[in-house]
Amino acid sequence: MPGVMDGRRVLVTGANSGIGWVTARALTQLGAQVVMVCRSAERGGEALDKIKAEVPDAQVELMLCDLSDQANIRIFCEEFRGRYDRLDVLVNNAGAYFAEHTLTADDLELTFALNHMGYFLAARGLLPCLRRSESARIVNVSSMGHKMGSIDFDDLQYTTRKYKAMGAYCASKLLNILFTKALARRLEPEGITVNTLHPGAIRSGFAVKETDFFGALVRFGSVFLKSPERGAQTSIYLASDPAVAEITGEYFVNRKPRKPSKAARSQEDSERLWEISESLVKHPPV
Repeated sequence: MPGVMDGRRVLVTGANSGIGWVTARALTQLGAQVVMVCRSAERGGEALDKIKAEVPDAQVELMLCDLSDQANIRIFCEEFRGRYDRLDVLVNNAGAYFAEHTLTADDLELTFALNHMGYFLAARGLLPCLRRSESARIVNVSSMGHKMGSIDFDDLQYTTRKYKAMGAYCASKLLNILFTKALARRLEPEGITVNTLHPGAIRSGFAVKETDFFGALVRFGSVFLKSPERGAQTSIYLASDPAVAEITGEYFVNRKPRKPSKAARSQEDSERLWEISESLVKHPPV
C-alpha cells in the first residue's frame, strides 16, 4: 500500500534495531514521516543512516531518550511537543530483558521502569499531540510471554521477593496489555485507538548480551527464531492499515485479534495498575 501513510507522522521507540527498526523503515516506505526514538546517539544515527540508504526519499529523523528515566522522558516529550503540533501514531516498542536486578534513578526496578512506565509516560506526555490528529493510534508491543506473567501489586519492584529475570519480563508484558485496556477505555470517547500485540519470538538483539541461561538460550537458538521483518508485520499493520482504524483495546497475533490470558483481561487489575502507575510518576511529562 505505497502512500497509505502520506502526511502521517509516526513515532517509534526503540527504533535502532530489531522490529523497531523494521517498523520505522516500513512506515517510511508507506509515506509516513517517522521519528525514531533511541537511547544511543551512535546506534540511533547508524540506524537512521541505514533507512536513508534503503529508502532515499524517506522522511525520517532521530530523537534521543532513555525511556527508563522519567526525567529524560519529560525532557523528550517537552522537546517533541515544541517541535511538532501533531502526532498520528505512537508505537511503544522499546523494551528489554535484564538478568540482574537493577534500580533506576527513580528507584524503580529497571524492567518495570522501561517496559511499563516507559509506555505509560510516553503516551501521557505525547497525548496533547495525539489529540490533534484526526485519527490517532497507539500501538503497544507486548508478548505471548504475558501468559507466563503474574503480578504482585504489593511488590512490583522486587524489594521483598527474590528477583527472577524471566518473571519480571513476563510480568511487564502482562502489564503492557492491562495498560492498553485501561488507556483504550479512557481514550475511546476521543477517537484515539490503543491496541497491543505479540510479535513472535524474534531473531534480533533482544537479551543476547545477558549472561544468564535465557541469554545463552537466545544466542544459541536464534537460528530458529523469526526474522525482524516477519516479527514487525503486526506492528506495521496496527500502525497503518485502514482495516483497524476503529478497533481499540484489542490484543493481536499475526495481524488477527486474539484473546489474551485471563489475567490480562481483568478490568479491576488494569485500573489498579493505572492508579499505581500514576502514584509512581516523579517527573510528570505534562
